[in-house]
Amino acid sequence: MIDENIMRSASELFPFLNSIFQDKEKSKHLTFSTIKAGTYAFNEGKYYHFIPLILKGTIRVSKIGENGREIVLYRISKGESCILLLSSALSSEPYTATAYVEEDTEVLNIPISLYQEAIVNFDLVRNFTYQLYNKRIANMLSLIEEIVFNKMDKRIAEFVLNHTSEHSNVVELTHEALAIELGTAREVVSRILKEFEKKGFLKLSRGKIIVLNHNNFLLYYQKM
Repeated sequence: MIDENIMRSASELFPFLNSIFQDKEKSKHLTFSTIKAGTYAFNEGKYYHFIPLILKGTIRVSKIGENGREIVLYRISKGESCILLLSSALSSEPYTATAYVEEDTEVLNIPISLYQEAIVNFDLVRNFTYQLYNKRIANMLSLIEEIVFNKMDKRIAEFVLNHTSEHSNVVELTHEALAIELGTAREVVSRILKEFEKKGFLKLSRGKIIVLNHNNFLLYYQKM
């Protein structure tokens, strides 16, 4: 049986759980787990028969190509779930992505059979599911638009600008990590960042990207 404190905090994040918790027999089938940072929560090609509700932490959901190159599809954090895992569980198909735990994560797992029943019986569950689908589809369309219509140098500049400001000019990120975020090779990222450095917009150091003048870099980006 799940601890009452966990049930209480989970219900605050996912109000529809109150309907499930009221049925003590069904509540017995829910499980709680803690997943350590630096491990994989879910792996591509495997079958999962539950829906994970994130109570704490962050999981990075990515697609890894045959060449080993990785692109981040989205992240899931407190109050969210993985729509790709939900889709695969509902359709009894294998998971189509890879989920890497970036921060220690606490998860409440609902058996897929119980979740399917809840979708039919409770509006709150249906609304949560539809909103989750809508949010992730919008994320994916935005990602496709970036990849198709924007050159890599512009995407890198946009990423750096989005993670800095006039008052906070440092991005603590390796070239490898940035390459994963954008779905490209580390060598490509390094080459473009060095070009920005030569132009006087950035200063590169180990694990850090320092924006020397945010406004000037922003003006340059807007003309790209």
